[in-house]
Amino acid sequence: MDNITVTKKNNKFYVEFIDGDVYSCTVKEINKLKDIILEKTSVAVESNDLVPIFVRIKTKACISAQIKPTVAIKNEIIFVALPELLVRYDFDYEHILEIIELLNIQDLLKVLTFEDNVENLL
Repeated sequence: MDNITVTKKNNKFYVEFIDGDVYSCTVKEINKLKDIILEKTSVAVESNDLVPIFVRIKTKACISAQIKPTVAIKNEIIFVALPELLVRYDFDYEHILEIIELLNIQDLLKVLTFEDNVENLL
C-alpha cells in the first residue's frame, strides 16, 4: 500500500498514513488476526498488509466522533468480519482500506456485522 508506513517497535505496530495520521495497535492483536485468517481462509497474510486496515477500523469511531467516540468496534467483530472481506475482495488490501475510508461509522458497522453489503452502501 503506497503512502502508508508501518513500523514495529516495543510490541506495537505504528502506521503513518499520507495525511500524517499515526495510529498503533499491539503485535498480539495482529498475530491473533493473522491466525484467524489463516484458519478460516488457509491463506497466510503479512502483518504489514493487515495493520493499516485494522487500525483504520479501530479508529474510525474516534475520527467520526471527533471528541469522544460514541461507537467502539470490538476486536471480536473485526476478527469475524475481516477474513470474510479479504476473501470477498480477493485479498485486495488497498481496495478494502479504500472501502473503510469511504464508509461512515454506521455503514462500516453494518458491513462488519453482515447487516448490509458494501455495494448497497456506497
